Amino acid sequence: MQRVILFVLISLLSLYAYAGNNELEYVHRVFQAKYVYKDGADRLDSVFSAVIKRELSKQCPNTVLKQTSDYSSDLWDEALALCPAVAGGDILNVIRQGFAEFDPDIELDEPLKFSGEFGGLGLVLNSKNGKPVIIEILKSSPLYGSELTEGTVIESVDGVKADSSDKAADMLRGKVGAAVTLTDDKGRSYTAKRVPIFDSSVEMNRYEKDILYIRVRKFSENSAEKIREILKAYPNRKGVVLDMSANQGGLITEMFAAEGLFTQRQPVADMVKKTDMTQYKIASAGGIKESVVVYADKMTAAGGAMLVMLMKREGAKVIGSETDKIRPVRTAFTLLSNKPVNTKIVLPIAELYYEDTKISGETVKPDIKADSREQAYEKAAGIFK
Repeated sequence: MQRVILFVLISLLSLYAYAGNNELEYVHRVFQAKYVYKDGADRLDSVFSAVIKRELSKQCPNTVLKQTSDYSSDLWDEALALCPAVAGGDILNVIRQGFAEFDPDIELDEPLKFSGEFGGLGLVLNSKNGKPVIIEILKSSPLYGSELTEGTVIESVDGVKADSSDKAADMLRGKVGAAVTLTDDKGRSYTAKRVPIFDSSVEMNRYEKDILYIRVRKFSENSAEKIREILKAYPNRKGVVLDMSANQGGLITEMFAAEGLFTQRQPVADMVKKTDMTQYKIASAGGIKESVVVYADKMTAAGGAMLVMLMKREGAKVIGSETDKIRPVRTAFTLLSNKPVNTKIVLPIAELYYEDTKISGETVKPDIKADSREQAYEKAAGIFK
């Protein structure tokens, strides 16, 4: 393992300066540079070794590696010398297929990011089975109220195949006022003109009868602070509905900070004890400090489901449907290249525990069932009476 760490230090010095002629070699160096965890480095090195061997067999089927070293960096140097064509191909698909075949727990994550103003259709996307799926249609969308529905799989945009949520999002964005057509996997087409889109990870949905409704789509930078600002603006509330529907997680520190706004939780540094390289233990927060109802649904995943479980264990009521599974703690970094690629590599590094109970892989079942947001909000209002 010493060799990998040495390579890490060397690679970090030239990470941004490197301008190789092929993406596969570049990404390989990024992998080596980013992971100093023993398990993480070993797993990534193993995947890359397998990917290199497979690409070699595809591009130059009669070429045999001497395999004088188990390290993927040495295998790559040898493979490239014997078969220059091994550097070709679609890097994202090469790595995605490699992960799926050799280590399915390592993922490519392609989140849609909102920041500032841009022209678009106001569609929040996520990936499902490698396909771009609409998980929410914003009220500002020109397609809001149309026949287009949440859950629709996007097949193409302006006739160009959309093989990932990242690619679909890029193609849907553009100049305000320009028309764009998306086609779903059923062959149905929807055309609309792009409008200015403003969005963030957190927004106040409504304030009715002294009940504050806060929507949290994702835990990105400053999400907890935005929730704090909303809470501060409505000090006379008698309750909060925290809408976590379709929340896809994000930064674990922001998730803990958000949870701490409603519980007796101490600062982040004191609430998670890392027992070793494979376990994160979360202590009880000591209960909730105000009336909170959490709305979750089957699209509530990852860190979103984790917050729902923590809030439930601290005494908050959960309304909606069963969430997706809570995932292990994962680390991620943007896949850098000389092309604009937003895809991230996601590697699980630790299992989650609440006290001594493992919660990774668990779902959260609601206390009260609701089939829609409006139904959930109505039932939540009844709890605060």
